[in-house]
Amino acid sequence: MRPAGQGLVAFVAYFGIAFGVYALPVVTRFSSAFVATGRNDPKIFLWSLAWWPKAIVEGQNPLVTDLLWAPAGVDLSWVTTIPGPSILMWPITEAFGPLVSLNLLHLLAPPLAAWAAFLVCRQATGAFWPSLGGGYFFGFSTFLLNHQAGHPNLVLVFPVALAVYLVVRYSRGTLGPLTFLFSLTAVLVGLFSIFTELFATLAVFGGLALLGTFVLGPAHLRGPLLRAASLIAAAYGLATLLVVPFLIHALGNLPSEPIRSLQKASIDLLGFALPGYTTLIGGNEFRPITDAFTAPPAGNGAYLSLALIFLLIHFAMTRWRARSTWLLLSFVVLTAVAALGPVLHVRG
Repeated sequence: MRPAGQGLVAFVAYFGIAFGVYALPVVTRFSSAFVATGRNDPKIFLWSLAWWPKAIVEGQNPLVTDLLWAPAGVDLSWVTTIPGPSILMWPITEAFGPLVSLNLLHLLAPPLAAWAAFLVCRQATGAFWPSLGGGYFFGFSTFLLNHQAGHPNLVLVFPVALAVYLVVRYSRGTLGPLTFLFSLTAVLVGLFSIFTELFATLAVFGGLALLGTFVLGPAHLRGPLLRAASLIAAAYGLATLLVVPFLIHALGNLPSEPIRSLQKASIDLLGFALPGYTTLIGGNEFRPITDAFTAPPAGNGAYLSLALIFLLIHFAMTRWRARSTWLLLSFVVLTAVAALGPVLHVRG
């Protein structure tokens, strides 16, 4: 099949998995039952899906409302209100209600993330089946499945993989500079409209990956990557211009203290190897250990499994002479250490 056909088959396969897991149990109650398991957190997103269209239609400032914390109101620039998805789902919310929109977002998030990662893997391997597996491990990772509890801002991560895909395509000369610039700008604005934290995380870790590739990557890629880096900077500049009203409002209303404790977001060292209770196979057996983890179940997204850890070790042992091996493994270690947080936690 052509690459486009392979991409279509991959998305259909990923969507079939997501539909069977999330939609099938409530398919006859799609407008009255939640496809995920969240309790309180999804309520703010249900509200947000209705709020953004209402504010736009009535000509109100969507970043300020007195409908929450009445009568004083609240500034929404530091509240996760998913403006992009809310506007995109506007017709569905209007026709069927915000619960259907939220269900669709959660139903589409894993296959979209898996499909975008498939595109990256297809560029890297040139092979269908390894790319299908790579997409699955990204789109149906522990992180995404745990946040399927009701955090659309954290599961709609497909723009992250799409950004990587665009950089790879441009570096290989299969994407023109203007197409790359405007496509990446659109992806960045979309990611910003989903969750500003994901936007910032992509900027930091994407920058580190680019820097690492300059140092450890193949010499013939440095020229294309240098040209890509200048266009990436331009795309971030354009994206910033497009969201500058939001940024001005947010910077003018900075929180006086951290919004969330770093300790509650830090991964336990054992979390990489031991499944939490949300994992179907083996989750309950390790609950005496995993229940002591500092991060809550939804935030404990580090589980890789011993099988994937073994694959990483095997990859290091068989490809240790290649500089690209050290680039990839260094990035894995960097990400893992950052996820552990400022203080090392072992079994809590």
